[in-house]
Amino acid sequence: MTVTCEQPKGVSTEYGVSLSEYFDAHMEKRPESKPSFKKPKPDAFVGKPTFIVDSSKTKATVLWNETEEDAGLRKKAKEQGLPPVSPPSATEIAVISFSEHVVTAVEELVWGATVYSLFPKLGVTFITTQHVGANLNNAVQLSTFAFCEFSSRP
Repeated sequence: MTVTCEQPKGVSTEYGVSLSEYFDAHMEKRPESKPSFKKPKPDAFVGKPTFIVDSSKTKATVLWNETEEDAGLRKKAKEQGLPPVSPPSATEIAVISFSEHVVTAVEELVWGATVYSLFPKLGVTFITTQHVGANLNNAVQLSTFAFCEFSSRP
């Protein structure tokens, strides 16, 4: 089964001390802020995912295809002399559940995980990433939704 999606968009939420709060406190030589819940804000994944579910139904590959906007941003960054950033690459993910209603896969991250829930009959996918922030003082969740085309149904 092959699944091609639009760019996943949604919201991100955080709890803890953000990286900017952490740096501000250290630069101003004051105590760090106390952990707090940050108001959800609009967010999105970079690129459009394509999923290729293996015939064994135990693994899948996710490819992140660059959007025109992303390609334009990479070109601008190059023109400004910023270090090049490669487009996302393919990643193998573990399929943990496979039915005609939902295919669920998980990608293990260094300090978290991403859960992919594909709904073939509805033509949608939810992608949720939860991880520890870069300063290890906050938890971050990105919850997104995308319309998708499924090449076949389970």
